[in-house]
Amino acid sequence: HDLEEQKFLARLAARLDKAVQGGETQSLIVVAPPRAIGLLRREFSAHVRQAVKAEVEKDYVKMPVDEITRHLA
Repeated sequence: HDLEEQKFLARLAARLDKAVQGGETQSLIVVAPPRAIGLLRREFSAHVRQAVKAEVEKDYVKMPVDEITRHLA
């Protein structure tokens, strides 16, 4: 399970790098559980690190969308 999580986060970091370098986005706010953010930080390229404007270390996976929206507003 841990290995699969690490692979997923590495793919996510690579996709974010592609999005930043390709001009799809100029800035990012990363919302993830603390452990995932820690793993992502190690995978982020310099371009992604510069694009990250904020990090929210919370696990909102099991919350309904309207409740997540309230927390992030």
